[in-house]
Amino acid sequence: MRKSFEENIRQYNDIAKSELAQGEGRKPAKGSPEDGELAELKTVLNWEVQKNAATRETSQPAQMEIYSLQRTKQNIFQKLKRDLALLDGPEGSLHWEKGSKKVVFEGGDYFLAAADRKIPLTAGEILTDGNWGLKYAPDESVPRDIRKKYLIETAKRKIRSRLDRQIYIDEIASKKTGEHVRGAYVRKFEEEELAGEMPPGILAEKMVDGLLKKMSCVPGVAFELIDSDVHLDVVKKIDFIIRRKTDYRGVKVEASGKQEEGVQFTVSQNRERIAEKETQVSRANSLLRPEDRLDKIILVSVAISHITDIYERWKSNPTPGGPEKLWDKETKKKIFERVLSDMLTPEELEKQWSLLESEV
Repeated sequence: MRKSFEENIRQYNDIAKSELAQGEGRKPAKGSPEDGELAELKTVLNWEVQKNAATRETSQPAQMEIYSLQRTKQNIFQKLKRDLALLDGPEGSLHWEKGSKKVVFEGGDYFLAAADRKIPLTAGEILTDGNWGLKYAPDESVPRDIRKKYLIETAKRKIRSRLDRQIYIDEIASKKTGEHVRGAYVRKFEEEELAGEMPPGILAEKMVDGLLKKMSCVPGVAFELIDSDVHLDVVKKIDFIIRRKTDYRGVKVEASGKQEEGVQFTVSQNRERIAEKETQVSRANSLLRPEDRLDKIILVSVAISHITDIYERWKSNPTPGGPEKLWDKETKKKIFERVLSDMLTPEELEKQWSLLESEV
């Protein structure tokens, strides 16, 4: 996100945090000290809204909507803190979301406790299937670190979606945003809201994201996937970021070679379309700044067939692993090698795949 916008969000978060702490779900008595403090907070908020609206050349209602989303994000964070505190409480003290399916840990493996059978699943699936709307309720048999990570990843997804909405509102409302960029934001959110009718390219991007995240959860794997916010996606053409781990063998490994790369992913094999994307990525690389903390941005093109068919097949019976689990091993290996080939040596790729092959 823009540095100026990040600062605005930080200011809104301080106000939201104070407002929630003062209110605590109840309306203070008129004339009480708490009432005065809330009134003061509203004065500060109104000043910030006016200032940010002037600086970003947006409307005040747009800034208030951004603040409202920040307040929701702070609520999510506060709930996460309460849930984490309950991890070590009495059995049943932690209440999972409605519609969550029970997960158990038996004999060193994870299982989804269905009505008539137990369905095996991996730690990576537990932590990432929320991308497809699957909700889990890991019981007390599941290791604490996995239950903790599940709570954190669920909260991060909710917060991230609201951050993207905040960026979208700000960019669409700002007179500083060029028409071409504004149109790109509109198209991006229209695609996100199409749900099951997503174009194959967007669907493939989401499936690749899920596959790589699951891979990164396998012990000993040398990389992790970092989500891109909508600003990085629209302006710098980054779908996700690949970061090399420095402690993936259980000990600290000396950093060498490329450490962090932005990835623009496409399934298109059209030469003109690829040439257009190469130009976009080249321009984005020329605009990289030290604070972006990226070695470079790369374009990864992988031909993947039957994307929509695979998704529809999974959608008819949503099972752990998401639709990407239905890809054959050859497709998964091809995606892995194309995305990581600029960061890992051929020898490293071979060793890493040997770890992943039986897990994905």
